[in-house]
Amino acid sequence: MDSKPTPKEALIAEMLGDVLKLHDAVEQLKTDIPAALKPLTDLNARLEKSHANLEVATAAAQKESEAVISALVAKSKAEIDSHTQAMLKSVANHIAESTQIAITSAVKDLKVIVETEIKAGLEHASTANETFKKSGREFEATVDKANTQLKQSVLTYDKELQRSVERHKSEGWSFSRFMAFTLIGFVWSLIVALVIVTLYSTGTLTTQQAEQPQSQKHAQR
Repeated sequence: MDSKPTPKEALIAEMLGDVLKLHDAVEQLKTDIPAALKPLTDLNARLEKSHANLEVATAAAQKESEAVISALVAKSKAEIDSHTQAMLKSVANHIAESTQIAITSAVKDLKVIVETEIKAGLEHASTANETFKKSGREFEATVDKANTQLKQSVLTYDKELQRSVERHKSEGWSFSRFMAFTLIGFVWSLIVALVIVTLYSTGTLTTQQAEQPQSQKHAQR
């Protein structure tokens, strides 16, 4: 006759059943764990491959970015150089125009000043010429007047000389005294004539010297 298991035996049997179940679960885990880890392993492989592709793509993108940046920098530099050259050209043109305007204005002002000075000089020269001509005419008139007075004086002297000669002849003067007196009168007349010729020559020379600068100015113009 079978005896009933004691509580201790029942507990041990239950515990053994649980251990067997645990063992079976562990054995199942040996199969389930690799199956569960396979997606993770595949994901890791894909991640590593993606990382490698990302590095390649990053390197390519960086290289392309550097090329784009270099092209943009070169283009910007070219545009800046072109703009700078255009600005410099504009500034140079403006300076040239301003300089040309200033030179034209200065030339006009200088021309006006020169024309004014030349006109004033011509007017002064004309006035001086007229003054010299007037002085020459006055001098010639004075010389003519002096010449006339000298002629009258000479005629008067000749008359007085003839009267003296007649008187001295009547008084019995000798011929030698008469010739000496006549020679003195001739010398005196000659001296007076030389004085008149000298005065006339001096006046003519002064008038010519006054007119000569005006002739030279007209010849230079």
